Amino acid sequence: MTLFDPPSQPDDSICWQCGAPADPGRAYKMALVARAGRGLETLGYPVTRRRSRDTIRVPIPRCRACQNRNRLSVAMTFVGLAAGAIAGRLARVVWPGLTGGATAIGAVVGVVVVMFAVAYERKRSGRRPRGAYPPIVKLRQAGWSYPGK
Repeated sequence: MTLFDPPSQPDDSICWQCGAPADPGRAYKMALVARAGRGLETLGYPVTRRRSRDTIRVPIPRCRACQNRNRLSVAMTFVGLAAGAIAGRLARVVWPGLTGGATAIGAVVGVVVVMFAVAYERKRSGRRPRGAYPPIVKLRQAGWSYPGK
C-alpha cells in the first residue's frame, strides 16, 4: 500500500496527509453540518444538535509538520492580503488616476496569488487533502456538507 492507496479504515497513528507518525494532540477536527433532524449516518462520531442544524467533528490524524504547514499557509494568506493592499495603495501614489478600490483589488490579488502558491506546493509535495479522508468521504456521501455550503 502506498500513500495514495487510502485504506478502507484509516489508521489514527499515521498522519493522513503525509504518512508520518501522527500526534494525537495535533489531529485536525473537520466540521461537517446538516439540516437538523435529517437522521444522517454519523459513523459513530458525536453530533452536536442545534435548532436548525446538526454538526459533526471528525478528527483527522496529522503530524507536527503538517500542522505547522497549515499554520504557515494561514500566515501566508494574511501576508498576501497585507502585501496586496500595500501594493494597491502604492499603485494609487504612482498612478493618481486610479480609483479608490485599488487597495481592495490589491488585497484580493495578493490573497489569490498566495492561494495558488499554497495549492501548488500541496500538490507538488504529494500530501493528501483532508477532504479525501475516508470517514469524511463517507459522511459527505451520506448527506453531510461543509459549513457554509
